[in-house]
Amino acid sequence: MVTEAFTNLQNYKSAAILKDGTTLNIRAMHPGDEDHIISLFSRLSQRTVMLRFHYQMTQMPRDEARQLCNVDYDNTFALAATTGEGDNEKFVAVVRYTRLPKADQALMALVVADAYQGKGVGTAILEQLIEITRAKGFRFLVTEMLTDVPEPRKVLEDVGFRKDEDLGNRVQRMVLDLNPNPVTEELAALREEKATIASLRAFLQPRTVAVIGASPKMSGLGFAVFRCLMTAGFNGTIFPVNLKGEAVASVKGYASVLEIPDDIDLAVIVVPAEVVQTTVEQCGRKGVRGIVVISAGFGEAGHEGELKQEKLLNTVRSYGMRMVGPNCMGIINTDPKVRMNATFSPVYPPAGKIAFATQSGGLGSAILEYARNLNMGISNFVSIGNRADVSSNDLMQYWKEDPLTDVILLYLESFGNPDKFARIARSVTPTKPIVVVKSGRTAAGARAAASHTGAMASTEVAADALFKQAGIIRVNTLEELFDTAILLAYQSIPRGKKIAILTNGGGPGILTADACADKGLEGPVLSEKTRAELRTFLSAQASVNNPIDMTAEAGYAQYLRTLKLLAEDENVDVTIAILVTPVKSRMEDVA
Repeated sequence: MVTEAFTNLQNYKSAAILKDGTTLNIRAMHPGDEDHIISLFSRLSQRTVMLRFHYQMTQMPRDEARQLCNVDYDNTFALAATTGEGDNEKFVAVVRYTRLPKADQALMALVVADAYQGKGVGTAILEQLIEITRAKGFRFLVTEMLTDVPEPRKVLEDVGFRKDEDLGNRVQRMVLDLNPNPVTEELAALREEKATIASLRAFLQPRTVAVIGASPKMSGLGFAVFRCLMTAGFNGTIFPVNLKGEAVASVKGYASVLEIPDDIDLAVIVVPAEVVQTTVEQCGRKGVRGIVVISAGFGEAGHEGELKQEKLLNTVRSYGMRMVGPNCMGIINTDPKVRMNATFSPVYPPAGKIAFATQSGGLGSAILEYARNLNMGISNFVSIGNRADVSSNDLMQYWKEDPLTDVILLYLESFGNPDKFARIARSVTPTKPIVVVKSGRTAAGARAAASHTGAMASTEVAADALFKQAGIIRVNTLEELFDTAILLAYQSIPRGKKIAILTNGGGPGILTADACADKGLEGPVLSEKTRAELRTFLSAQASVNNPIDMTAEAGYAQYLRTLKLLAEDENVDVTIAILVTPVKSRMEDVA
């Protein structure tokens, strides 16, 4: 059965992230692309020509190029990996299939420009062709290659091709069984993860940042972003860019990113929506690796905004860049080696173990305030806005391998690709917990989410099932989110389910015992040694059973001695301490 994504292959369009973190557009090849084919061929070495065609040829005849482009999207189909756009579009790889007499088999041919070999282009475009042929009902992909050339064989073997037979004249036939293979799927996921991590380093570990739209006007967002970078103590170089090239906060300014003499890792764009496209094109020509588009007026602004966002994303990928946003708040990395606050929020949270991604920029300000007030340490904060490119999926993969992150928090309004989200989350949650606040639980909330970031909210039944399947902890409020995050980040994992309850008031102890029982936790009998020791310093009215009711007579000294005893009791895995006023000691002393 052909899935919806592959029903109209004439319009097929996708993208790939390469080993070095750069990106490429991938699209269906069309009749009329012959000039692109001829241009690609002219950039091939004679060795590559021989590998692909198995004979020497100095130039591609136009009629042969026309034949390669003549696809019917069923019996014949081809994908092209491209850079540039419009008149500057250039093919860097092509993969094509032709249906064989056995209806469930297709013959595949692949060629990659020499300048792009070894970057993962062939693997990326081939994996997308495999998805398409599998969806169209093929069972096998077949290809022929020279036996004594290891590089292309390695590409084929990486995606699951295996030697089938020798055809003579140094040529061998290789076959791929298109039935899903857990081993090759795991390898593909690992390749994707490594490429994604490489692509996000420009955002989270930049050495140079350009703030485009930073002017001397202290009331503007551009100035706010520049000031936040400065006051956080960014361990790199910051370049302000504005139309007049004016200095900002005594730092030399530039009229265009193209005028900056240094290479730029990250550009933060804070300009009116109507000039974002031109600004991004300039970033592409400059060779910027990552861009954060804070400007609004794109996918969240109706159909016209969606078209602008699609064009923007195409430009980003055409130049090999990645993008956070648009319509976002920016990025924070508290790592002392980076110290980057590339947002317009003056709140810079303390460094810690918790990473946070949010679709809502406005909520981001509240999140940062909350974290600071709780003194909750944040490793990274990323506002993904409309998530046109970089999404929570990408960030989960990055944080999975980040040694400074132990807990991942997400505020979501929708899912881009639920299957991919679940697959990535399942790979993360065994070692790092993921806690989610998912908005849009009601019809009113879903409508609000759609108008906020242009993304439709998922159904609640599907969302709950997805979270449970992926091992994700779901909470309903920001307060619950932060409470859970602090627990997971700073509380060691219990040995088991045996709970001791310590209180200076009987009622709260009983309520807590009931709550624990409801959750399947156990209230063990304390060891005789513990109970005997408790009797030596607690009042005669105190209960030394579990819950331990020390009565209102207890102060900080009794709390301290009892907690130490419970920590040493082999029957106890966790202690819940309850403090009820009035107490004989100051509340602060007991706490």
